[in-house]
This record gives sequence, C-alpha cells and structure tokens, in this order.
Amino acid sequence: LPPNPIYRFDSKHPFAPGIYMEPNKTLPTGQGRFYVHLSDTHITAISEETESFWVYGFLSYADFMGEPHELRFCAKWQRYAKQADGAMKPMGFVYDSETPQTYTRNT
Repeated sequence: LPPNPIYRFDSKHPFAPGIYMEPNKTLPTGQGRFYVHLSDTHITAISEETESFWVYGFLSYADFMGEPHELRFCAKWQRYAKQADGAMKPMGFVYDSETPQTYTRNT
C-alpha cells in the first residue's frame, strides 16, 4: 500500500438523500458491486503470498444534522490462517494490524 490511499473517484455510487443503512446489513440491490481484473501473474503471486491483495475505500455521508463524515476501510486477502492445533483454516479478507492509519481513519 502507498503511504496514503489513492481513490478512483470514477467508482462513486451515490444514494438518494434519506436512505437509511442499518449496521451489519447489505447495501440496497445494485449498489456497491465492483469487479477487479487480475492478470495470471498477479493471481499466482497472491496465491503464493509473494504479493498482497488489498481492498480499500470509504463511505462519505452526512448525518441527520447535515454534518459530513467519512468512514474509511481497508482489508487484506489472506488465504489461510494457522490455528492453535496447527491446522490451516481458509480465511478471506481480513483487517491487518499493519495497515496505515490513513486507510482506516473515520471522521
């Protein structure tokens, strides 16, 4: 990751004012679908864990008083995690403690 996030602003998905998003619920249908195209070289490197695959972004919104806020997120792809018994458990996207704070800052 670069020291500061670089966002692609052509991937905005605006919501109509007044939409309420409940915690831990999915986005309304058709919102937030993104596709990532990786080369065979990148897929191999990520699979072999010689490179990392990160997903990051932010949600910008105004609260009920009209005050602006930004919620940033960042997750790293991890194929497996070693368990206490030595077994390898499949994972997925995880939060990494080494993520630069600028990627997860909330206002």
